[in-house]
Amino acid sequence: MSSGANAGLVESVTLRRMVNSGPWDVVRTTEYAYYQNGDAFGGDGDLKSSAIKDGDGNILDQTAYRYYVGEAGGFVHGLKYVFNAPSYARLIAAGLDPFASTDSQVSPFADNAYQYDALQRITQLVAQGEGCSSCSAGQGTFTYAYFTSTHPDGFNFWHTRTTETLPDGSSNVIYTNRYGQEMGRIFTDATTGLQYFTFTKFDDAGRTILTANPSAVVGFDETKADLLDLENGNYVPA
Repeated sequence: MSSGANAGLVESVTLRRMVNSGPWDVVRTTEYAYYQNGDAFGGDGDLKSSAIKDGDGNILDQTAYRYYVGEAGGFVHGLKYVFNAPSYARLIAAGLDPFASTDSQVSPFADNAYQYDALQRITQLVAQGEGCSSCSAGQGTFTYAYFTSTHPDGFNFWHTRTTETLPDGSSNVIYTNRYGQEMGRIFTDATTGLQYFTFTKFDDAGRTILTANPSAVVGFDETKADLLDLENGNYVPA
């Protein structure tokens, strides 16, 4: 964009091709549009849509986005809905305007819908194609909860525990260190109740030096900074 609130943002990207010594021919162009403060579903700098066009300027695919502008469940500029090209086309076919229809009207078509906590972390993701086709129109709900430990900072000291609950009730519990590196992951199968733990250890520079797959881990203890209390031999190398 050359002017206005969104000046400096990418307006379009063009792919051209030359055959031998002939002219440059436009193959594809992607054009971007942005919201401005005061719009219903986004503000300055928020990507509103992208449109892929062929060399003659015909629109091939369009994608649309919506953001929080102050309502509950999110934060200003937080991504709320994503409508990829097939979903965008279904919206239009249903007679809905992706940029004027209400959230309740367009939400069944969204590929992804997000909610956040006060720290701007995702607490819920509703994803198209991840759920029951007969009971939830194919949309699956993922939820996320977070906990911060009191362990000191370090590559082998877990800092954040993230619990991801999957649409079928199974879960992933993910332990990361202060630097966002994954130290441990526990998958719990909702049907069998079985748990599978994967563990990673780092050196003093944060480089992986050990990975233990579920078959190599016999237990874990989150009261231990490294989860396995390695000095007591609570693991068996694979």
